[in-house]
Amino acid sequence: MQNYAKAEIRYVKAGNPTPVPPYTSWATAADSIGRALDLAVDDDTVIVGTGYYSAPYTGDYTAGYTIPYGVSLIGVDADSCIVFAPVNSYAFYVSENTSIQSLTITGENGIARNTGYTVIKNNLFKNIKNGVRILNGLIENNCFINNTEEAVGLSLFFGPAYTLEVRNNRFHNCYQALNITAVNDSQYVYFTNNIITYSLSYPQEWISRTIRNFQNANYNIIKNNIIYVAEGKGIFDAILMNTYRDTVINNVVSSRCYSFIPFLIDVYHPYVIKNNHFERIYPATVYSFGQYAINNGVSFSYNSYYDIGQKYYSDGIPYTNPYEAAELNADPMFVESGMDFHLQKFSPLIDRGDPVIKDKDGTRSDIGAYG
Repeated sequence: MQNYAKAEIRYVKAGNPTPVPPYTSWATAADSIGRALDLAVDDDTVIVGTGYYSAPYTGDYTAGYTIPYGVSLIGVDADSCIVFAPVNSYAFYVSENTSIQSLTITGENGIARNTGYTVIKNNLFKNIKNGVRILNGLIENNCFINNTEEAVGLSLFFGPAYTLEVRNNRFHNCYQALNITAVNDSQYVYFTNNIITYSLSYPQEWISRTIRNFQNANYNIIKNNIIYVAEGKGIFDAILMNTYRDTVINNVVSSRCYSFIPFLIDVYHPYVIKNNHFERIYPATVYSFGQYAINNGVSFSYNSYYDIGQKYYSDGIPYTNPYEAAELNADPMFVESGMDFHLQKFSPLIDRGDPVIKDKDGTRSDIGAYG
């Protein structure tokens, strides 16, 4: 039987001395997130007031709170609505058709476990191990700071097709901004318009794997992102690629770290890498392991390079790029390198991208994150 009950707005107010179910006003708001979620049903919205909320301890990597089917959990202000996840616990599990918005999540682990569509938006994940681990949905306009394992992780070995969109987020000093582990050949991941930065304060001696695509059956689009390493202490691999059908297009990868490798390729698969700009990268832009040398299944075309060591290191196996004539070596003329990666008026990257791809004004595409 279909439920025609009116959707409710329920409230949570930290330390409220007068909580009265069903928590439908600030005066009678629940004093904990869990109490409001216990009453929430499909289409309800739970509004979280300012304050500090500690998720219940589980100790077995399950979640202190579960968002029921169809429920939205929204903080009044991300900076002042703080949810803490105890050790060996997640703050939230999410069900189908749910959303979590405008919270700060800190502690051990953030959000996990879904199959149905989930929206994760306008949150801050700070000083935490794993930020978001979901299969299906939208992760948008969040800020991930000092995530020591995965900021965004996806693990899928069997099951139906899912689509995960990760867009317009900011990642700073995260060990892995995106980690994909999947063998489902119908999994789609779109990682677009994100800014990933690292600074001298990053504590790891080995900074590794901003974007890690693992296994062999995904469709991954990595587009219009900026990866900027201000300084670093060790080896940094920007994009580890060993999946099928990856497309890496219109990104900027800029480094001030000597041991920096934007692409680490270790399996023979057809990749498309075009319209990207790479600068101040040593020792090589692309590195591949011995038997998995760079090959014609990998298409490098219409990219630009500035102040780099060498373009391709193929573990001693010679490689000649058949699209070398379409590549560009030039100062990109950014508005301010390291700060603003828009192109100045006379930048040589303007109208030098793949001619098949058009800008919004109908002209030939530009190289770089805003092409």
